[in-house]
Amino acid sequence: MAEFKEQVLDILEEVCENDIVKENLDVQLF
Repeated sequence: MAEFKEQVLDILEEVCENDIVKENLDVQLF
């Protein structure tokens, strides 16, 4: 699960490139 989370966060970083959005998605998804 940890590896999956890292992969998702990497994708979010590439797509969003927005710390605020990334943090919000991180809270919602995990």
